[in-house]
Amino acid sequence: MTDQLISMVIACTRDCYDTCIFDENYKPLNIFPINGFTCARGGRADLIRNERNRVTSAYIDGKEVSVDEAIKYVAKLLREVIKRNPARILRTDYDGNQGLLTWYYPDRLFNVIGASQTDRSICSAEGHAAIKAHYGTSMGALPEDFIKYKAAVFWAFPASVSAPHIWALFIKKFKVAIDVRLSDTAKKSDKAVIVKPGTDVFLAIGIIKVLIEEGLVEGKVRHFEELVSYVGRFSLDYLSRVSGVSVDDIRWLAEFYHDHKPLTLIGFALGRSLNGGDAIGMISLIPALVGLERGYYYSNSLGWGNRL
Repeated sequence: MTDQLISMVIACTRDCYDTCIFDENYKPLNIFPINGFTCARGGRADLIRNERNRVTSAYIDGKEVSVDEAIKYVAKLLREVIKRNPARILRTDYDGNQGLLTWYYPDRLFNVIGASQTDRSICSAEGHAAIKAHYGTSMGALPEDFIKYKAAVFWAFPASVSAPHIWALFIKKFKVAIDVRLSDTAKKSDKAVIVKPGTDVFLAIGIIKVLIEEGLVEGKVRHFEELVSYVGRFSLDYLSRVSGVSVDDIRWLAEFYHDHKPLTLIGFALGRSLNGGDAIGMISLIPALVGLERGYYYSNSLGWGNRL
């Protein structure tokens, strides 16, 4: 049954959140949340399928060879290493293979030969760990849940260009973008908040501080008293100065969270910055404080725990 399913599925392997799937004629399947369309790159899949743009050769030691010859060469190298110490083979990949089949299916080969593997993360593992520390899991909202939200906060999450199907769900809803620059997503959002690189955690602390001190907390989080004590160490003026976000905007964000209960979409980019894991964990607490259950979306891959 598994082999039959694999033969029927054509999945886009481009680096984005959506991982569109197609029928045998390369037409996008109308399965939620894909909604029957692809991004601009996926829409020109014909440029990849034709001979002029398809990779038809490889290079070994600077010499051009056929793909078949390259595969045989790699297989020969693998066999030689497997005989001596298969752990010397290191398999690593990342976001370009986000589909369940394209990401996990190759594990079968590398598990069988006994190769070493990374934690499958360049900039997201710390975020998963940080959210899990607060919730016991990094599992957030599901795509099916997105529709019920009337607003969204795209925090370092370039949805307009990297997750067009998610963006489409919020196109007519109120959108706030928090970023280090006036990105395409920020330009197209109803409000943009620009934060200094590496200081997102200070902005999150400021929002939480306002929620607590102005009596806007409606939900529960673990170790709430410790959180109250921690954020109490910082003044809003200090948090504003460090983050580059005005006190008025920090207050506005806190009130926006309280009044509109937006879904918070947290981007992997935060993991590539100073205090990235701390920022992701602190940001994930904001929805819970305003009474939202799983009111954030980071990446649900580790929440599912899938292994083929």
